[in-house]
Amino acid sequence: MPPIIDHGRCTLCGVCQDVCPGDILHINGGIRRLVRYPDECQHCDICRIECPETAIRIVFPEWMRQQPRADIAPRGLDA
Repeated sequence: MPPIIDHGRCTLCGVCQDVCPGDILHINGGIRRLVRYPDECQHCDICRIECPETAIRIVFPEWMRQQPRADIAPRGLDA
């Protein structure tokens, strides 16, 4: 999934487009935010981290989410 921009929080500062290594995010003339190439987002999360208004959310695809491994006991529960 591409970055999700909260238009109510976004101030069009342009930090996200400046830090995005894939040129995915774009501020169009300071009046509109665009996720230009949503399928090319690499989910690096830098736009969300650097956004001063916390206006960006990243939803990682299921295959990128860390899944618990059944063969490893949780920490602190070793017998």
